[in-house]
Amino acid sequence: MIRQVSGVLDYYFETGYEGVYWCLREKGKTGYEALNLLGARTNYLKITEKKTGGIVFEGHPVFMTSSLDIKLPKAILKAYNKLKDKIVPYGGTTRFSVDGMYFHHLPLAILFDTWIEIMHNSNDYIAEIEVKEDDAV
Repeated sequence: MIRQVSGVLDYYFETGYEGVYWCLREKGKTGYEALNLLGARTNYLKITEKKTGGIVFEGHPVFMTSSLDIKLPKAILKAYNKLKDKIVPYGGTTRFSVDGMYFHHLPLAILFDTWIEIMHNSNDYIAEIEVKEDDAV
């Protein structure tokens, strides 16, 4: 069963993960119940700017979660090459540094600068994702 979830984009960190995950905090819920991690299982993401109602991104967010050596489509590879100075490979996974925090799941379908702007000002945006019931954390 797939359900629509809306809320704000946020960071999630817990000791033991050795880095930060992107997530959506579900509107109307608190704590772990509100947490929906973004990553390979995120099939659909829509980000809307609150003030204008303009859609910033809508579609399948491609998150790179494995080794930097994987083969990527040319368009994604071009975006990735612009980010090389911000990406830190570690332990066979892809993490990158933003403001001194290591993030898992490199977002490739959204321009990196746009993604960082959204994450730093997440209350200015509304996000929606599709979640499989067994994928919600």
